Amino acid sequence: MSTATDNTNYRRPQDATSRAPRFFELRRRSELLVLLLPLLVVIVVMACSPNYRPVAGVRPSPLGGDFVQDYVGGAIVLSPSRSQLYDQGYFRSVQHDAAVVGFEWSESSYYPPVYPPFYYLAVSPFASVSYDTAVMLWGILSALALVATGWLWFRYFPECRKRFAWIWIGAMLFAPTLYTFNIGHKSTFLLLILSATYLLLFHKRSMPAGMVFGLLLFKPHLALVIGAAMLWKRQWAFVAGAAVTASILMVVSLAIGPGLCLDFVNVCLGSTDYVQTGGYQLTSAYSFWAFVKLLLPGASSVQTGSIAITASLAVAAVMSLILRGRLDTSSHRFAMQFSALVLAMVLIGPHFYFYDLTIVLIVVFLVVATTDLNWQDSPAVLPARKALFFCTIGMLLLAGFFGNVAVMTALQPGVIVMATMIGLIAWLTRCPASQDPELSAQADAS
Repeated sequence: MSTATDNTNYRRPQDATSRAPRFFELRRRSELLVLLLPLLVVIVVMACSPNYRPVAGVRPSPLGGDFVQDYVGGAIVLSPSRSQLYDQGYFRSVQHDAAVVGFEWSESSYYPPVYPPFYYLAVSPFASVSYDTAVMLWGILSALALVATGWLWFRYFPECRKRFAWIWIGAMLFAPTLYTFNIGHKSTFLLLILSATYLLLFHKRSMPAGMVFGLLLFKPHLALVIGAAMLWKRQWAFVAGAAVTASILMVVSLAIGPGLCLDFVNVCLGSTDYVQTGGYQLTSAYSFWAFVKLLLPGASSVQTGSIAITASLAVAAVMSLILRGRLDTSSHRFAMQFSALVLAMVLIGPHFYFYDLTIVLIVVFLVVATTDLNWQDSPAVLPARKALFFCTIGMLLLAGFFGNVAVMTALQPGVIVMATMIGLIAWLTRCPASQDPELSAQADAS
């Protein structure tokens, strides 16, 4: 079999038909109904979940879950006491103030302020309405963010259109996505930012991609892996775009209060300590740090940190192999590279929880859409291609069971699966038989 035939999955996308459909063309297809599924899902979740039901007396958890800390943070930023935004005691007292949130809930629970000042300013408009109204608005916006994500993939990534309906239905069944809606988390916004970043890079819009990517600074640890990779690969337009956004957000934060910026830095410096707090559920965490802490509960902080850092350095070394050569962002090879970056972001980050896995849907889109199910690969890479595909499908369908397995075995299988996927991507991107001759030559020349 010739190399040209073997490399169907790594052809340059511009060689294929890549005309983006007009939006009105999408409306004539069943895809539009599929695209709107998140709105139906979030309505069902709000109607059925105990997190959204009114409760007489003291609630065991806040209405809408995680959103309570966004609402309270926004309210404090708008109040004369904004300088106490990161005062743990004050934040906790406001969070449990029925006059602010409209209900009483267990004093034993608490959501700390963990986002930068500009983020709390961005969500402060929610504090202008009652808490129960704000929760509903937040849920609808989260669903719309997911709708926007699907629309971007359908319109701007031609390879996914043939399988879009199946991928999107799978995304609605992805347990982290459902859990995100259930607890009012912001993971769908993270997914939208990262999806837009990739698609702009795919279409050679590096500086706008960097500007969108800079929005991730409301969770700065998520920006480290991709940011470092783009800096290492000398993607200066991307770096400049990210710097523009970061500068604007920094100016906004300083305008809110310079002291708050220093307080937030202290929050970031203590992020690894957060894993060791009593209420932290290690079985639902997916970073190397939490993996080691769960597996070796008797290990000291130094031992846990040393093992986690060693594992992170190993992933960084593998990523350096995956990213070798010229970065062609419009190639299918970059689709695999970006998938590996997203997975590495999960594993290396100091804090990555179950609901945060929603961003792994990017990997689902990229792997499923660019895999030729006719399996027209050489024998050298076919097993790795199939293994990566089925690992991706396994993550999509079985992620909801990973926590149960971790409870029974003290071993988080999600971490193992994602580390395996990075290894498979390394093989596929470095094996000459899996690449275009031109891309292979560029990688070898480096």
